[in-house]
Amino acid sequence: MKSFVSFLALSGLPLALLACGGSTHDTSDAGGEAQAPIDSGVVGPLDASVDVAIDVAVEAAPTRDASAPAMLLYSGDGEGFYDDTWEWSGTSWTQLNVAQPDTADGGSLGRSMHAMAQLGKEVVLFGGVANPGQFDLGDTWTWDGIAWTQLHIAGPPARNGHVMATLGNKVVMYGGCTGPLTDTWTFDGTAWTQVAMTGPNPGNFRCASAMATVGSNVVLFGGVGANPDTWLFDGTSWTQSSATGPGMRAYFAMGTLGSKAVMFGGEHDANTFLADTWTFDGTSWTQLMITGPAQRFHHAMAPLGGLLVLFGGGGPAGGPVPWYGDTWTFDGAAWTMLTATGPVGRLTYTIASR
Repeated sequence: MKSFVSFLALSGLPLALLACGGSTHDTSDAGGEAQAPIDSGVVGPLDASVDVAIDVAVEAAPTRDASAPAMLLYSGDGEGFYDDTWEWSGTSWTQLNVAQPDTADGGSLGRSMHAMAQLGKEVVLFGGVANPGQFDLGDTWTWDGIAWTQLHIAGPPARNGHVMATLGNKVVMYGGCTGPLTDTWTFDGTAWTQVAMTGPNPGNFRCASAMATVGSNVVLFGGVGANPDTWLFDGTSWTQSSATGPGMRAYFAMGTLGSKAVMFGGEHDANTFLADTWTFDGTSWTQLMITGPAQRFHHAMAPLGGLLVLFGGGGPAGGPVPWYGDTWTFDGAAWTMLTATGPVGRLTYTIASR
């Protein structure tokens, strides 16, 4: 995970945050607020009560139904840098033999700490850190189930560690580790529009927070150095929720399942990694006292077929593995580990459904 040092140095993060043996991020509670108790809920990758066998295939011919709903995974790093595109059909992983998104210098290098979100039947990708060049990107790409297409349009400044989520017929983007950035943007499939902030907004240094859709809002939580506060955006303005619940964290994952947002894991500080599951219904947070994936950070999850799908992420320093390559599903009540063979274990990748 030595690449994290250059990520954070370029992003302007204090080098004091680089003190964790296997992690380089610090989300310590500077505000000193009391945190809700966290049940680690940790089980090893082989401790789940249900294992479902599934296969992986590398696509050599267009045999899959490219119009069928699927979850997309792109790039990331771990043992090395990855520049690959995968789809999860709900039963298997398939590596797609397609041209990958080029970086700003014209090379196909892959990227880390980028963001993706669903828009209609496509996935929208923006920015990230170029691998291995370590410079921020400000490019916009779409995936239609067949190919990546770059949209040569004006938009947000280059960044990494930002978050995106779907709200109606638009994608919402907030913040990032570069700067820091505290701007809000929407994308309608054709153009980016910066939202004028005339009232309160999440502000602070929202590096590596997470965002998901809940009803007619997107919900944003946490981030490096940020308070454990919850914010709602309705497409026009931000409102801070009075809800309390999860403790401070960054590099965690959130996804939408039905009418709720689901949060899993992340990093509380340089020595504390999490494996807790929370749900948010638009008004309040609820911790589910269940076991599931092991402690991890820099993972991601997205909904498909009435389930949330979680893949991979980084393991704590001194843990059994430095990065995971496991696939899990969550049905709203319990986690199930699938004995899936798929992408090489990694972190700092992104996934989204279409």
